[in-house]
Amino acid sequence: MKALGWNCRGICNATTVRALKAQIKGVHPEIVFLSETKADEARMDNVMKTLGYSEKLAINAKEKAGGLCMMWINSIDVKVLEFDSNIIAIEIKEGNCVWVLVGFYGPAYTIKRREAWEHLNALLESIQEPWEMMFELGAIDLGYSGNQFTWSNNRWGRNAIKERLDRGIASMSWRLKFPKATIYHLGAIKSDHCPIVLDTNPVDTFYPRPFRFEAAWTRDPRKQYNTQMALKKWNREVFGHCQHRIDSLMLQIQQIQQNEATEENHRNEACLQYELSEWLLRNEILWRQKSRETWLREDRKEIRKHFLTHFTSQFCEEEVDFPTNLEELIPNSISDSENEELCRIPTPQEIKKTLFDMSAQKSPGPDGLPTTQGGEQYILGTHSQDSFNPSRGLRQGDPLSPYLFILCQETLSRLIEKQLSERRINGVKASIGGPAITHVMYADDIILFSKTNKKETTILNQCLDTYCTWSGQIVNRNKSGLVFSKYTPKPTIRHTKHLLQMKTLKKDAIYLGAPLFLSKASVRDFQFLKERLEAKLMGWRSKCLSWAGRCTMIKSVAQALPTYVMSTFELPNKICESMDALNRRFWWKPNNQNGKYMAWNSWDKLCQTKRDGGLGFRKTKEVNMALIAKLSWMVASKRNSICMELLRKKYKVRKDWLSKEPMKTASPIWRAIEKAKKIVLKGACYMVGDGNSINIWKDPWVPWLEDFKPKPKDDSIQLNPQMVSSLIDQNAHKWKLEALEQLFDQESVEAISRIIIPIRQREDKLMWIHDHKGVFTVKSAYKLNHDNSSGSNAGFEWQRIWKLKAHERTKMLIWRIGANVLPTKERIAQRMPISPPELVSRYLLQLVQCRTRIRLQNKAELKDHYSLIMGTTIEAIWNLRNRVLHNGEHINLDAIVNNIESRILEYKLSKEPPNQKVPTEPARWCCPPPNVVKLNVDAAIASDFSTLAVIARDSNGNILKAWAKRSSHSDPLQAETCAILWALKLAAEESFLHILVEGDSKISFDAIQGKQILLPILWQNLRSLPP
Repeated sequence: MKALGWNCRGICNATTVRALKAQIKGVHPEIVFLSETKADEARMDNVMKTLGYSEKLAINAKEKAGGLCMMWINSIDVKVLEFDSNIIAIEIKEGNCVWVLVGFYGPAYTIKRREAWEHLNALLESIQEPWEMMFELGAIDLGYSGNQFTWSNNRWGRNAIKERLDRGIASMSWRLKFPKATIYHLGAIKSDHCPIVLDTNPVDTFYPRPFRFEAAWTRDPRKQYNTQMALKKWNREVFGHCQHRIDSLMLQIQQIQQNEATEENHRNEACLQYELSEWLLRNEILWRQKSRETWLREDRKEIRKHFLTHFTSQFCEEEVDFPTNLEELIPNSISDSENEELCRIPTPQEIKKTLFDMSAQKSPGPDGLPTTQGGEQYILGTHSQDSFNPSRGLRQGDPLSPYLFILCQETLSRLIEKQLSERRINGVKASIGGPAITHVMYADDIILFSKTNKKETTILNQCLDTYCTWSGQIVNRNKSGLVFSKYTPKPTIRHTKHLLQMKTLKKDAIYLGAPLFLSKASVRDFQFLKERLEAKLMGWRSKCLSWAGRCTMIKSVAQALPTYVMSTFELPNKICESMDALNRRFWWKPNNQNGKYMAWNSWDKLCQTKRDGGLGFRKTKEVNMALIAKLSWMVASKRNSICMELLRKKYKVRKDWLSKEPMKTASPIWRAIEKAKKIVLKGACYMVGDGNSINIWKDPWVPWLEDFKPKPKDDSIQLNPQMVSSLIDQNAHKWKLEALEQLFDQESVEAISRIIIPIRQREDKLMWIHDHKGVFTVKSAYKLNHDNSSGSNAGFEWQRIWKLKAHERTKMLIWRIGANVLPTKERIAQRMPISPPELVSRYLLQLVQCRTRIRLQNKAELKDHYSLIMGTTIEAIWNLRNRVLHNGEHINLDAIVNNIESRILEYKLSKEPPNQKVPTEPARWCCPPPNVVKLNVDAAIASDFSTLAVIARDSNGNILKAWAKRSSHSDPLQAETCAILWALKLAAEESFLHILVEGDSKISFDAIQGKQILLPILWQNLRSLPP
């Protein structure tokens, strides 16, 4: 809704009414508030009818002074609350939302102003609903958009006075209800005051679409001709003739110079002189181009000079003094070969490949042209021109400035570390024997740690000043703050604040989007997450999002909003449940956040995976614990970082930390880490190396058993501490089967026998068993922590819905049919038995649901074209049913068929790439180089075993030898890895000096080359082979 307020300074003049009508025509406000009307009620009746409003409340002027009027249209529900010579208060009801709008005009005389303000305060205290007020009151200012001032004395030069007298303010509850509300300042016409406009929902404001080059234009052969014709028309009608414009400007300048020398004439002459110089330059360029011989002679020189000057100014800067002691801070960390590679100039082929590898339709530049246009007009200059040495650096516009910024921050870190190594500062230790922390950095944010004494504080301040001198940056001490320990003396606090020129941080300070301090009221500490989500959802409610759009918004934005905070802190259950409730309400009732709503399916079922019939929504608490589990994994796997080292030293973490009881007295973050250990225990398993650090009864080390621990053969066996190394024959690199059979049951013996002993001894390593790379992932931890119980239709193959070649809107409709959440009369009657039976739509939906399940479960018939036809037809049937029942439309089969065909064609065209790339030839086997033997490996997988095969060929393609054997591994990755390992052993037995191994398992080969972390249990031998 929009409301306009204006101090019109008299509405009796017809020109003022016309000016107000013009302003209203451009804004279309539902409510208009006028002050200083200087008119009676009869005059305001005529003004109201002229402006097109149906209701009003007018306060008569007193002897050509004062006067108020509030006008509104009859389509809004308005109730007058109170009015006098200074105030008009009305209550506005929009759906379920009720709020109060107050128009206030402050008296110009000081004697009456106090009485008016007291009356206003009493009125605002009596209002229960959220309120918003236009004009003068120093409360919560809504800000403005447009001109900075709303009043001027209409004078120039030194006598000009401008102020912001008119404004819009609101209560906190009103601001929370309308977070996007904005005040706009319009231009001042026929009054010394500007009209101000309140827009409670400015999201629908039209903004001109920026120019974007359309890739489809390149396919039109008439594009060049049309461009030429458009430029000719523009030159003829808009640009005009240069000489005519020059003559006109010179005449205007001559006429102004003949007039009196006033300030206004001086400004007009300056504008005309500037415009004349521009047209003279255009005329010169025009005639230079027409003199073809001169242009051809100077063209190349001018272009070369232009480009050289442009890039010289972009990459070069004036010389600066290089600090003499800077080189001592940064040791050599780049080898000569790496430096040569970094300094190498890209080849033309690399430049072309990079350009053509860019996405054709994404990220247009400031000129609106995407990379498609660059690909169409690609020209590579092959002749070198003049050279220059780039010298532009940090924050001066260099394209590498973001990366240089990080490098410069490293200088500050080295400055502080140097002071620590020289023991001039001591840092802060969290525990005895723990690392000393002096600073932590993130981009351009830094936290410094120091003891509160004059010496260390002065040294840190000197480090900051030195870094600022070298880099040209300045520390924003107004935004910086200090934190002191509990028992720091007050004189020391005052001295430190004076020395560093910083203030003390508040207890509710936020750093990088997370609370810096935690209190006992944890719900209050994290309340800002709920408020942030409410504000985000409130902005979406005004948009007509489809089911598919809301699904994407919830998963990609709403549920990702608190991720950063949840990575460190355990959120209270109340906050997690309230955030889930907000997302749940937005899913079922997107247009209103108040009142009850009908949930056709439980939140637990919606949070199931798409494979199990859900939508893949995530519960906030379970995501929070999965993120905290990553910290637990870092602690347990001995992550090499200062943060993890600090935590391990602080809380005395030992090897058996995972199996120990959590500490009762610890920080909130460590208690959350201890709580997340139960998730880590579900996937943590040791990769056997030398076996010296693995206890066979307490530690997890057998991946195929429950809890990854072997079971004893019988109850008589004593579970004494014993290491896995005692079960390994170190010479033969095999298990001692007799010892295994004496200690463990048959299932455990078979599982342990599948573990491959490394050829070279190495330390045991904790791996994450639920990832084929052995790396902990939050996604796998969430799956372990989430209860994926099957949905209502357990036999329905839900994943086939999401693989359909159809629009996302169509997939969502088919899912709603399968999940039986469509709001049909039959479903409504199950919840509220007040609707009459719906025969036609019920049988129609049953038929569609039945056909959908049958077709989706038939894998042979699930083709792309059929999927598109089926999905589009189902959507058309559902839309037809809604139009017939709710709008009373008649069924037109021809129109329905045409609509289905057009939608199918539209989808196919949308998926068709604009530029088809040349298809690459399929990969073929090729001979190895001379004196090299190529080994091709593969594995065939069965239900409970696999078959490995290796074939060796020489440089002529002749088969030298072939092998095949059966393996107990039924996992594809494990079988492929075993095949590669077996091929390498065979090459060593056959004494092949130079070999080349080929296979179709990229992950396995990346592991051999060290590009990925080795798979647990199996891949450790791949890099153990002798070179």
